[in-house]
Amino acid sequence: MKYTKKEQDLSQLQTIQVSLLQSVAPLLKAGGTLVYSTCTVDREENQEVIEKFLREHPEFEGDTAFAERMPVAIKPLINGYDVQIFPQDFGSDGFYIACLRKKVE
Repeated sequence: MKYTKKEQDLSQLQTIQVSLLQSVAPLLKAGGTLVYSTCTVDREENQEVIEKFLREHPEFEGDTAFAERMPVAIKPLINGYDVQIFPQDFGSDGFYIACLRKKVE
């Protein structure tokens, strides 16, 4: 598949994705889980979106128990509360998954 994204597209997509997370954040109860997933390997759409969201929403944290709920084959790729899967890892598309938890006060 031909890669067709441009630099300006990434900025716009990142803005949309952060906005989506910000829209659903107030709907989640304390202790609830928020899963963010994309089918891209672009850091701007993945880790940077989550890092920005966590900076702006201190009531959320990465859910490191995420690894316990993932298949054994994926566990070596998990980095705390997120995982980036590249096409060469499993002969599939690239994916990113981050698991966040709304803190209980």
